Amino acid sequence: MTQYDDTKYPRNFIKQVICRIDFLDYIEEEFLFDTTVVSEIIKSYSMKEKDQIMRFNMINIIGSNLNVSGQSIDGIQRTYTTPDGKNKIIISNKYIISEINNYDTFESIITNLQRILKAIFKRKAINVVRTGIRYINIYDEDQIKVMKKYFSQIIASTISTTVAKHDETIKMTRSIHLAQYSVDGMTLNFRFGLYNKNYPSTIKKNDFTLDFDCFTQEAINNTDEIIRYLKKGHDAIRCLFEGSITNDLRKVMNEVVNNE
Repeated sequence: MTQYDDTKYPRNFIKQVICRIDFLDYIEEEFLFDTTVVSEIIKSYSMKEKDQIMRFNMINIIGSNLNVSGQSIDGIQRTYTTPDGKNKIIISNKYIISEINNYDTFESIITNLQRILKAIFKRKAINVVRTGIRYINIYDEDQIKVMKKYFSQIIASTISTTVAKHDETIKMTRSIHLAQYSVDGMTLNFRFGLYNKNYPSTIKKNDFTLDFDCFTQEAINNTDEIIRYLKKGHDAIRCLFEGSITNDLRKVMNEVVNNE
């Protein structure tokens, strides 16, 4: 899709990557946690956390009318993690979430998720109503000094905590900007700015975020289409990310960091 498809930086500031697939219907545990499914899960996520009880509202669709009946049904949310606890697969009766807090490559995320999805879809026909991928980049001033020269002109203009010089009682607590894009059947929400990890306290540092959330609400009933949309979303996010940064930041990201 872009000239950046094969780019991999030795250093990145990706805080979290989330892939989420939402089901139309309530899927019973016997299909989600069949032994064949679990065997695929534990290949990459070998540690199991305590189950959480969930309550889901029932939705009835009659013709073109969508009705929330007010009735609810109990279910569970089960989480499997890598041994260090940083990467997770979260499965409930209404959704699957891949949460990556120790990012390696997009390909490794997709490989693991695709294997698990295929195992579930073999057990039951499933209709998906939302498929999305999100990349959250955090430029924490404890790790990197945030400078305007690292970002494109429009984004760089938001790196400021000054809002009203004439009144010291007005203090900024957060400054997040939203740009929305349409990407071939998907919506891409790009949020950028001073995210303030200590919100709602006043901003003390220029900690900065580039947050890309790309999703489709197209009806999908097979894993190949889910993966196709996730890949399309990833490509769009990569393209927009590269257009948001400058060669000055690329130079920093191409540095090899010694963590020993």
